[in-house]
Amino acid sequence: MPNRTHAARKRWHVTLIVTLFTLAVAGAAFTGWRFARESPPHQGPIVLISVDGLRADRLAAYGARPGATPAIDALAVDGIVFERAYTHSPQTLPSHAALLSGQLPFDNGVRDEGGYALKDQARTIAELLRNRGFDTGAAVSSFLLRRATGIAQGFSFYDAEIPDQPLEEGGLPERDGMATFDVAGQWLKTQSSQRYFLFLEVNAGSADAVVGRIRQDDHASYRAAAPLATLWGADVVNVQHEFGLYGTHSSSGYTDHLVALLEALPVPAVTTLHTVLPDPQPWMRATVRAIAERSAAIVVMAETAARLLREDYDLPRPPVVIPHGAPPVTHVGRNVAKERLGATKRRVVSTFGLVDQRKGIEYAIEALPQVVARHPDVLYLIAGQTHPAVVRSDGEAYRDRLRARVASLGLEPYVRFMDEYLTLERIVELLAATDVYLTPYLDPNQITSGTLAYALGAGRAIVSTRYLHAAESLAGGRGILVDFRAADQIAEALLRVLGDPELQRGMEARAAAYGRQAAWPAVGAQASVLMRTIADHEPRHAWGSVKYPHALGL
Repeated sequence: MPNRTHAARKRWHVTLIVTLFTLAVAGAAFTGWRFARESPPHQGPIVLISVDGLRADRLAAYGARPGATPAIDALAVDGIVFERAYTHSPQTLPSHAALLSGQLPFDNGVRDEGGYALKDQARTIAELLRNRGFDTGAAVSSFLLRRATGIAQGFSFYDAEIPDQPLEEGGLPERDGMATFDVAGQWLKTQSSQRYFLFLEVNAGSADAVVGRIRQDDHASYRAAAPLATLWGADVVNVQHEFGLYGTHSSSGYTDHLVALLEALPVPAVTTLHTVLPDPQPWMRATVRAIAERSAAIVVMAETAARLLREDYDLPRPPVVIPHGAPPVTHVGRNVAKERLGATKRRVVSTFGLVDQRKGIEYAIEALPQVVARHPDVLYLIAGQTHPAVVRSDGEAYRDRLRARVASLGLEPYVRFMDEYLTLERIVELLAATDVYLTPYLDPNQITSGTLAYALGAGRAIVSTRYLHAAESLAGGRGILVDFRAADQIAEALLRVLGDPELQRGMEARAAAYGRQAAWPAVGAQASVLMRTIADHEPRHAWGSVKYPHALGL
């Protein structure tokens, strides 16, 4: 009898515990259900940014010295920091698959980067949010997150376009972080509401290089960027000035915002002017003088620019002339380079750079019939993508007109468009294969041409229109100058060089000698001396509206 009573009491205890547990679970479920029903749904936006390879010990939120990552530090102050957050894999693909699916690698199908893909039945956060009415977009930098991995499940927009690029042994293609952010920014402009989910992935190597960003038409962002100059103890700031970058045109005139940055910098600035026009309009003269007064030194890349600043701008002190610079060329045999470009046994004439109407390429094309009639082995290579600003405004209309003119003249066998992003290695290869480099540019006041500097550095025979930089650089028999929009003169100059090997060799030798003075090591040494001189003469302090009436004896 006592045993029965004990057994019955035990059964009753077990039943009570199970009942209480069931009621607790049901109560919790009811509470969660009620809270979910009564809580308004999140309306967005939701932005998930993954900085691949970023170490916690580089962030102030995890004990690092503040300042290296100001945007992340500010987010940590205003948000929630997870002190114990771990990835499920040290590899890019499986870690992001787990992040987006909420499943472990063995469950979602992506065990490593050896050919695995996310299972179709895996539900990603993008799919869940899209089903709840969110627009979903993503932009990634890593080749490992390409569409074929299934990681794009649930995204209405997924951009993983990686530009062609030369790779070190064992390396993988990767898009620059800023380019990925730009793609994401374009997608954000299409959003008419805040109900969207954006996923961004960049590599820590790209992220480390950018600590702030200036918005072209946002005056406040220039001043806000000034303190970033001292994050790593910088002594001097190098500013590359172009009117199209730091200012905005409007019906009331031109506003240059760079002065705000220069006034707020806590260290001296050395400013390089890329555009110096003769007979400047009052607004341009005033802008250049304001920049010069707030810079410890002004640098230009041609003696002609220095003369214009003295005569037309009346600067308070003379500028420093440091050439544009060109990569030191390891001379590959011309025939080898031609073979790589598919131009074996051809006489190569080339033009490279971002393509737009100012390049005057149509006049080079008009000159070709006369050239190929005497030299049927000529091949004209037009290398480079269309300028992004032109693509945004006119698409490929200019390139299409050039192609149409080539076809109408029957020049298809003699003209090739290399519509691609040109890496430095690709440019060097193109110049190595070139017999005559051609710049038929249309702006007579162009004071700097990077492509011309590269061609001189490579020791090429050059034919060019008479813009300011060409007139100075090609003096002394280093090249042949022609008038603007003069197809007949271009044809005559090309025929002179192609028909006279001795003339070509002489031009190449003189160009190479001039170019050696402007090779990057030489130019870098000049810039280094200038920066060190500035750093030694100018103390670090809050500059405010300090101006420079003095010279440093440079």
